[in-house]
Amino acid sequence: MGQMRFEPLLIAAMGVIAVGQSVHADYYVSNSCSRPYDRSSEYAVDSYKDCIEDFVAEQRKAINNHQKAANNAIEEWNSFASGY
Repeated sequence: MGQMRFEPLLIAAMGVIAVGQSVHADYYVSNSCSRPYDRSSEYAVDSYKDCIEDFVAEQRKAINNHQKAANNAIEEWNSFASGY
């Protein structure tokens, strides 16, 4: 029963984390890769593809980092709240 009173705080903490992370994530709503004008240029097409793949890899890494940070914050809160 004592832990029930901490649920609103946990929800609020999770909301703050989500908002803070979404602000940072919004900086990368699109990539900076330039489409090649000439699709017959293998080098230009490959460069564009590499740029897109790098962007996607960076975004996936950021997603994993955000998820870990959120999970760590939840674990920290649960550890703190279980002391009451």
